[in-house]
Amino acid sequence: MVIFIKSLIYSLTLLLFVPLASKGQQLINRTTEVQGEEREYLVYLPRGFSNAESLPVVFCFHGGDGYAESMMRFTADFRPLADQNKFIAVYPQGLVFGGKGGSATNWNYKGPYDNGIDEIAFVEAMIESVTSDYSVDNRRVFACGFSQGGNLMWDYASLLGDRFAAVASVAASMWQWTYDDFTPIEKIGVLTIHGTNDFYNPYTCLLYTSPSPRDQRGSRMPSSA
Repeated sequence: MVIFIKSLIYSLTLLLFVPLASKGQQLINRTTEVQGEEREYLVYLPRGFSNAESLPVVFCFHGGDGYAESMMRFTADFRPLADQNKFIAVYPQGLVFGGKGGSATNWNYKGPYDNGIDEIAFVEAMIESVTSDYSVDNRRVFACGFSQGGNLMWDYASLLGDRFAAVASVAASMWQWTYDDFTPIEKIGVLTIHGTNDFYNPYTCLLYTSPSPRDQRGSRMPSSA
């Protein structure tokens, strides 16, 4: 009799909680290959996600020496907003290169210090993957970034107006060479949030023109936000 009651309770528990779990939010580790390199990113599906509904997507890029998971958990946790407003949040992971003894994660930019890592191809690969695997409203795909990730938004504003409806740059100016070559292919919304006392990523624009990378930002390359 005791065994029967325990089995009944277990069965009722499954009936009660399995449907709730199936409607719960999900955090998924994803990878995509770009230029022969495996690139990583996190995908957060909001509570109650269903492929029957086309949702917006927000890509959120960490700063220099940062990580996708810490960006999500501590700097820009969009999960509650995603649950409330029904959108998919994506947190890309930068690669390790240059600056700080070669141990820092960074984003690469178009311009004189381009190291060949194609961040344009990376985000396009992520967009293709997310839109093919989930029901996405292609008219509402957005990107934002903090510090060095924010600098990258200016490249995206210039070159990916056909992929993003808008971008947001936080604590990050436009590189001088990006400004000189800024030729948007489509109209795109831009939000920039920046403090005027920011000495590391100056509000007045990143006017670096020295031929030596070590002359930038004091003693660091531009890739060490």
